[in-house]
Amino acid sequence: MNRENIISSNLFEARGPFSHAVKVSGFSNLIFTSTVAAIDENWQVIGEGDIRKQTEATILNLKTALREAGASIKDIIKVNWYLTDINHFQTVLQVREQMFEGNRPASATIPISSLAIPELLLEADAIAVLN
Repeated sequence: MNRENIISSNLFEARGPFSHAVKVSGFSNLIFTSTVAAIDENWQVIGEGDIRKQTEATILNLKTALREAGASIKDIIKVNWYLTDINHFQTVLQVREQMFEGNRPASATIPISSLAIPELLLEADAIAVLN
């Protein structure tokens, strides 16, 4: 198995023991992202208090991490959503439907009490496969 940690220069700095994505080669390439959120390259929260804007920014950051690993949103086979307020679930689904380019990966939505940055309303991580 070959493994390549992807640290994107187009995302916020990876502060801690994680990569923006991990590319694993074998029979096919698997890409595992760390959780991404509505954070810009200066660690500023995008869309504070606005679940729609935070979901859009989170998906854009997820797309960036995948692109750095040679994948796209269409290559995602599994996505996990972590929501601080499960009442935001329908809005997240609406934004996801608009931005996932027709891809319908396996999915989990996990309600949580808080995130490391209190202004964040959600995070997401994904697994993608390249042929």
